[in-house]
Amino acid sequence: MTSSPPKKKVQVSFLIREEKEPRHHAGVNCLQFDQQTGRLYSGGSDTIIRIWKTPMNQSVVTNSRYIDHSRAYYAGNGHNLHGSFAESSKVINEYYVQSMEHHTDWVNDIVLCCGGRNLISASSDTTVKVWNAQKGFCMSTLRTHRDYVRALAYAKDVELVASGGFDQLIYLWDVATLTKLTALNNTVTTSSLSGNKDSIYSLAMNPSGTVIISGSTEKVLRVFDPRACQKLMKLRGHTDNVKAIVINRDATQCISASSDGTIKLWSIGQQCCISSTKCHSEGVWALQVDSSFSYVYSGGRDKRVYRTAINDFKASQLMFIEDLPIQRLQLTDMDRPHSVWVATWGSCIRRWPLPNESQLLVGMDDNFDDMLPAVTEPEVVIPGASSIRQHVVLNDKRHIVTKDTDNKVALWDVLRGRKVSDYGQRPMEEVIKDNFKKVFVPSWFTVDLKSGMLQITLDESDFFSAWVSARDAGFPERLSDNKSMLKAELYYKRRDSQRKDGMVFILMFWRIATIKN
Repeated sequence: MTSSPPKKKVQVSFLIREEKEPRHHAGVNCLQFDQQTGRLYSGGSDTIIRIWKTPMNQSVVTNSRYIDHSRAYYAGNGHNLHGSFAESSKVINEYYVQSMEHHTDWVNDIVLCCGGRNLISASSDTTVKVWNAQKGFCMSTLRTHRDYVRALAYAKDVELVASGGFDQLIYLWDVATLTKLTALNNTVTTSSLSGNKDSIYSLAMNPSGTVIISGSTEKVLRVFDPRACQKLMKLRGHTDNVKAIVINRDATQCISASSDGTIKLWSIGQQCCISSTKCHSEGVWALQVDSSFSYVYSGGRDKRVYRTAINDFKASQLMFIEDLPIQRLQLTDMDRPHSVWVATWGSCIRRWPLPNESQLLVGMDDNFDDMLPAVTEPEVVIPGASSIRQHVVLNDKRHIVTKDTDNKVALWDVLRGRKVSDYGQRPMEEVIKDNFKKVFVPSWFTVDLKSGMLQITLDESDFFSAWVSARDAGFPERLSDNKSMLKAELYYKRRDSQRKDGMVFILMFWRIATIKN
């Protein structure tokens, strides 16, 4: 007698947030810039991809005013003034275009393709999504990966995209085929590259799509021929995770950055490391090169961005120093780089000017730590929002007290799916004490803060285990029978639906009525 497979448990997750979220709430993981339109695309840990209309002119350095979520600066004269939320909102309204929302976990990488008409995204929700970049909607979802999708690579000349992730596999996607997919026609054939033995963190592909290179926690670079789906070689030399890779146009050389703090230049033909530099004091996580493969720009955990001449790997120039560890760099002009967008662990995105090569001092060998940055202030800042970092579920199992990165405390109602009170910078313990109730309710949800917002997860194994009387829930005494309770909740749901809240009421109290009857 064969036993049937165990039934999968059903889970439902949702974010408690504002209807519109124009600011990033957590770290920004990836950037893409459309030079033709001046649009910047950013994907972050809050699951959302945002589109920004950014100033194109370089003269903004001398007179631009930019505000992050807690301060205001004047980049031209270096003055530091305290800015208001209204001023910050004005900047957001100037730059913000729209949000692209479809992922349910961190957005780890994005690539613009088809001349900026389409965008491909990779996420920790294990999916790759295809977007209409101009109109900002999701066209299709690819569910081939079985684990986090960490990195993408794009071959511009042949419109080919590669995706790699923690399932140790690389999949190849024809962009022309992907853009024809619809909700009803969502089947696509893909080729895969196997051979990686650990989680993939970085990918690079030359414009003609003849070579793909992957980096992983295996500490080696694996080189593939995507046309034949064959492994070509391994490049050894790093002693830690390979976090970023760039490759030149004819696929004869590549540059890798690692958590071991080194940047290495490789000859693919000779299968060896040509040169190595350790200008950074900690792990290097981001790389960008100009179109001529003359200079490499690097950033990482030490918050510094260096420019290194590829023909003289021992000499590096310190461009600027960020406030937080750097996750991604994006040049505004690959042919003549004059500025670079930077994404960090924070929710702000900054654009920094890049001085001419002849204007800078060059650091040699071991004196990088003594160098002064060439630029001390960015020319543009897109402000971010604070992210929730602490939470306490109150004993009524309905309300949650939170504290964010600005040390501001708030009270949230899970049943209504909204924030109910702001307490400013009051001690969190006082707010918890003020909202304490003498009632016991079993746990029926879990809370996750990885997106910087409250993510509530309902599991069928314990969602229906909680119940509460009408009196303890704060309803009028006249609601004595179950039908009246259900009727009242349905009424509140209809009324609240106009304000986009009250999402969980029907499920919760429908079950209570069923148990008691």
